[in-house]
Amino acid sequence: MSAFTATVGWRSDWFDIVRADFMRNAFVVGALVAVAAGIVGYFVVVRRDTFAAHALAHVGFPGATAALLVGVPLLLGTSVFCVLGALTIGVLGRDVGRREIATGTVLAGATAVGVLCNALASGSTATLTNVLFGNLLAVSNG
Repeated sequence: MSAFTATVGWRSDWFDIVRADFMRNAFVVGALVAVAAGIVGYFVVVRRDTFAAHALAHVGFPGATAALLVGVPLLLGTSVFCVLGALTIGVLGRDVGRREIATGTVLAGATAVGVLCNALASGSTATLTNVLFGNLLAVSNG
């Protein structure tokens, strides 16, 4: 048994870490995100818009990096870019056959803008990683 606990990295203060406020916040927010993603994911699949939903997740990247570059809240930059990306996909892809082409074009353009804004920003790679993937452990009570 002790060989098993040594391989998984058992710590004697593990339960104290799990009971900490930041872990409690991470568990609550993670559960809320999981429930919301399940509900939204159902409708995305039923409407057959999985590629567009995937692309809009990537469109948030240049919005967040541009917000970091300009100095506005990340949520504002991400929201503006996602709404503009969705409107662009909607306008360019009115026909079902053209929707995939419009989505791919918006995705490629957004990725290029995101890489450009990231190159221009002087932030650290840790900030970029938090923007791209989030950080559940950094969620505060506020």
